[in-house]
This record gives sequence, structure tokens and C-alpha cells, in this order.
Amino acid sequence: MGAVNARPDELPEGLSYDESGEIVNAQGQRMRLKRRRGLRESLVSIVMGCEIFVAFLVAIGLAGLRAVDPVTAYVGGGVFILLALVAAARARYTWAVALSGSLQVVAVLSGLLEPILFLVGAGFLAFWLYAVIMGTRIDRRNAKLA
Repeated sequence: MGAVNARPDELPEGLSYDESGEIVNAQGQRMRLKRRRGLRESLVSIVMGCEIFVAFLVAIGLAGLRAVDPVTAYVGGGVFILLALVAAARARYTWAVALSGSLQVVAVLSGLLEPILFLVGAGFLAFWLYAVIMGTRIDRRNAKLA
């Protein structure tokens, strides 16, 4: 089953509605409309994806430096990565954006374990704030223009 990126009232050329109201292509195959992703959703997902990669490296680094017990570093890093994956995958929901914001606070506070992580966490917090603020602003503007 293919996906088409369009609003229900604006079908691309070659698509139509059948008798049951389903969208079909010229060969009669059923199609479904693909949900449009907002810019905020996309940007937050990108920031969280980058942060997942860095969190993996930070967990290895903290364990290697013996800043914390290696098991604690790996479990803590794993939990952070798992929550970041959930936040990235569900970034269209307000609760997921709030979860990603909470993870930014945790990233900044990780500087208590190793001081350079204050800088890393602050950098990701700045990227995340830009993604949320500008993404929301542009999504609202695009909604008005549509």
C-alpha cells in the first residue's frame, strides 16, 4: 500500500475516491494519505537523534574515565538513550516535547559528573530551544498561509 503526501481535499493527479470513499490510484490500488510533519517535529527529532549519539559516547567516556561506576554509566546512558528515542519518535505530541526538554535539563546536569558536560549539555539545550521556538513559529506561520 503506497502513501501519498496530500490534504484529503487536494488529491494529486491520478488519484480519486472509489465508491466506498477510499483513495485509489489509476490501477485501482488503495492508497493512504501520509501525515504532514511539522517543522518543530522534524527539528526536535533531529536534535534528539544527535543527542542519542552523543549520549552513547558520553556513557562510554564516563565509564572509561571512572567518573562513575561503569555499570551506572551504561545503565544511566541506556535509560537516557531509550527516553530520547521515545521523545524523538513521538515529537509531534506535546508530552514528547516536554520529555525532550526534561532530557535537556538532565544533559546539562550531567556536568556535575564531568565539568565539560556542562558545555555539551548547554549546547544541546540551545539547539533544542531553537528547534522548539523557531519550529513552532514557522509551523504557525505556515498554518496561517494554508
